[in-house]
Amino acid sequence: MIVAKEDQIRELQYDKSFLESKLESLTAELNRAKESVLGMKTQYDQMVAEFNAQRLQQENRIRELQERLSERELTNRQLMLDLNRNHKEFELRLREFENREREKEVKIQHLEQKLRQTQNENERLTRVISDFAAQAMAAPKAAAAAEAE
Repeated sequence: MIVAKEDQIRELQYDKSFLESKLESLTAELNRAKESVLGMKTQYDQMVAEFNAQRLQQENRIRELQERLSERELTNRQLMLDLNRNHKEFELRLREFENREREKEVKIQHLEQKLRQTQNENERLTRVISDFAAQAMAAPKAAAAAEAE
């Protein structure tokens, strides 16, 4: 019975050392797994940090582009307003110019008509004066011819 108990004790000691060795092996494997998980977590945290940095950079870029777009839209609206105002001013000046040109044309026609009237009157007066001068010259010649007879 003592031998059986000693065998049992040896068997238990063998089992104990096997289990201790197994426990050490599993503990080492667990530690390696923890280190691996810790490395993976660190890597994951770095990837998340990089992703967040890139996302923040992209959000800032988008915000900057949206601001530039808003500025350009505002500039374009202002340019369109300026263009419309300039176009209206141009049309107004063009109408004023056309009105002045029509008024000048009417004045020119009126002056040309007055010129023709004045020239006609001048020609008429020249004929009257010529006729009068011819009559004035003809009267003394006729009187001299009548005396000479």
